[in-house]
Amino acid sequence: MPDRFIATHVRQLPLFAPIPDDLLQHTLSAMQILRYEAGETVFRIGETSKGMYLFINGQADLIRKDEYGNDVRIATIGANQFLNEQSLYQKKRETATLIVRQPSNILLISRNKLWDVVAEYPEIKQYIPVPVAEKIRQEQKAVAEFDGQRPNETVLLKTRRHWWAFVQKGWFPAMLFGIGLMIYAFVPIVVVQIIGCGFLGLFVPVVLMLYHYAEWRNDSLIITNQRVIHIERGILSLSANKSEIALARIHQVNVEINPRDPMARLFRYGSVELRTAGDAGNIIIHTLPRVDDIQEIIFDHRAKLPEADTSNRKEEIRAEIERVLAGDKPQSSQRQSSPPPPPRVFAPLRSKFVNSDGDTVYRHHPIIWWQKMVRPALLIIGALLVMIFGSTWGLGGLTGIIGMVLFLGALCWMWWIDWDWRNDLYIIGDARIKLIRKRPLWLQNKDDHILMESI
Repeated sequence: MPDRFIATHVRQLPLFAPIPDDLLQHTLSAMQILRYEAGETVFRIGETSKGMYLFINGQADLIRKDEYGNDVRIATIGANQFLNEQSLYQKKRETATLIVRQPSNILLISRNKLWDVVAEYPEIKQYIPVPVAEKIRQEQKAVAEFDGQRPNETVLLKTRRHWWAFVQKGWFPAMLFGIGLMIYAFVPIVVVQIIGCGFLGLFVPVVLMLYHYAEWRNDSLIITNQRVIHIERGILSLSANKSEIALARIHQVNVEINPRDPMARLFRYGSVELRTAGDAGNIIIHTLPRVDDIQEIIFDHRAKLPEADTSNRKEEIRAEIERVLAGDKPQSSQRQSSPPPPPRVFAPLRSKFVNSDGDTVYRHHPIIWWQKMVRPALLIIGALLVMIFGSTWGLGGLTGIIGMVLFLGALCWMWWIDWDWRNDLYIIGDARIKLIRKRPLWLQNKDDHILMESI
């Protein structure tokens, strides 16, 4: 759209009305007209706000979930109306979902681009007091929102248990406080009053509440565009328990507000259960606020995971596993292109090779083969000794028979060990990992497959 068209509509906004024309022209580079059709979503709850929106024409609804999970319209935005002005001043998260109901042209004023403009032209700051210094500081030193955050990872929600989880721990300190007051009121001995009321009734409850508060603050739930992380830290035990599930692995998000808990109904906290294909990776967290928002954020962003990212992730997992099995130090940086396959050579005891399907196949180290071959090799030596010296040991005509039986038995034993070693395979493919364990004569076959996307 021409700058003149954009400037005409921006002048309607109280924030931009007093800006002189020459300075207003600089801010136009932070603005663009976006076209949305009916049914499209402009932004979703939990997303980081991009900036301020002004409707040129059309109509859209702001949607939230009610306590039963139903969509509830909280407002309708139409032509010449705007929203999210505060997001120009600070990084905020959307508190509702905006869905277009009629074809709309929407003017987006980007927060980041506007900060860049004000940083370049400081005289604009007297009209639009955006925190330019904060942006410069963020550009100079990018600070992760939590330990272990990946370079391309965006935090969608960071929360902890509801404050009631901390308050309900206060029953015991409150009881001690009451006992201290009773001692002060009914025991007229100064020393007892000081110990009972001062120490038992005041000092101990305060220390306990500070401890419970620190424990409550230490726990956190983090939802990013890649995974869900639950961190529990113990102050006294000096331990930290960190559980995480990739968004792509989450199959169910169950939320429950206990109907038998009146406080849960009053303060709107509940339990969230994250379920995967198996039971081992499931996470259950109790007394969480905004459980419906948590459920919606996870499912909305899980649906956005592109196929390309999933494919790339499979390749990264395969490369990482192969590096570990090869004895190299794991690397989580950029993927390196695979080197060309080595020329085929005769190596009957290879522990790693590429099969006809392009999968990487691993066997146990050859030292395992050699260790198991020692005993049948000793048996062969014994069979030869029997054939050579059996007559002198008094075996007579049985010398050849015993020696041959021992020799054939040793050969069968060797064949068994070789079969077992060659058919105990660990195969890494593009889509799955296979663990194959075969036994001779069909005594036992075990074939486990693990989808790469489930790792």
